[in-house]
Amino acid sequence: MTMMSKRVYVTVPMKQRSVVNEGDKTRLYSVIKKAARGETITFSVIGGSITNGCHAETRRESYAELTAGWWKDRFPWVPVNYINAGIGATDSYIGVHRAEADLLVHRPDVVIAEFSVNDMDEKINSDSYRSLINRILCSESYPAVILLFTVKEDGTNFQKLHSETGFAYNLPMISYADAVIPEIQTGNFTWKDISPDDIHPSSEGHRIIAELINDYMDKVYSEAFSADIKKKQYKSEQLKYSSARILSSRITEPDFCTGFEKSSVSSQFPDNWTTTVPGIIEHSVTASNIGIMYMRTVSEKGGMYSVFIDGKHAADLDADFSGGWGDYTAYTEVYSSDMPSEHHIRIVKHAESESDLFTVVGLCIS
Repeated sequence: MTMMSKRVYVTVPMKQRSVVNEGDKTRLYSVIKKAARGETITFSVIGGSITNGCHAETRRESYAELTAGWWKDRFPWVPVNYINAGIGATDSYIGVHRAEADLLVHRPDVVIAEFSVNDMDEKINSDSYRSLINRILCSESYPAVILLFTVKEDGTNFQKLHSETGFAYNLPMISYADAVIPEIQTGNFTWKDISPDDIHPSSEGHRIIAELINDYMDKVYSEAFSADIKKKQYKSEQLKYSSARILSSRITEPDFCTGFEKSSVSSQFPDNWTTTVPGIIEHSVTASNIGIMYMRTVSEKGGMYSVFIDGKHAADLDADFSGGWGDYTAYTEVYSSDMPSEHHIRIVKHAESESDLFTVVGLCIS
């Protein structure tokens, strides 16, 4: 928060509006009692650039670290492992595919999930978000899950769609949107007081998010030691992306490739294949659903590549993001069916592409 920033006071009505659903708290009670016994706990977050801390002046001012701080302040004698699985420009489709490797392998006790401004495709993201949340709930450590709904300046997000999953599992849901948008509409403060752009909170916005979550946690804490702590169990559902994973160059080798070489163009997704000449890369996979993650670049060198599944044209992928805000990992789902079977993937330079540069970040398989 800069010295010129306006201080926004989080009022009682803002806190009350932010709690979309108090939800089943038994898993949170259990973690609180675990911490009270002096046992190590693992606090984690998964989401996009907001969760990664974008536009907080320091990482310590991000909502993620401030909410992790609640556990450290309440239990200063307890080791608190902090896992931040937020990656900018990723939605819950990429999230569910990387959940095991980036989040669940750490056996989290608490997970905050935030994808409400990154999810934009109602068809894909309704499946990917529910698959992600079910997978977290049913993972080996049986973590407590809190859903967080952030918001764009125009008041839009995926809260309505995501809350359907939240209500289905009776999860705690906290809405930054419901807290701040009515205040802005009535003139109590402006969007610029809490964000430098149309999406990302400033340090002040991050502080508000954390205060809303931590106020909810204060209430849970006040109940935990007199409450029934039998953890709620959830049924592992066979959803579209239940078995989602990413095949990277560290995990699999192509059947055939020319031009493409192993690369590491992304710190978040380090094991890729890149070509700077007209390239071809082919893989065989067994799957029901196939997506291609690829790098879009502002370098003006990005090429157009075509994807063929079992010899049939499935999609054209444009790596050129000239004039954009920066390089990022995009994806396209190129095949979907109800039954898994073996498929051949061929990625080749489009005949009309003027540029050759292309990076296959990974294959999304489920």
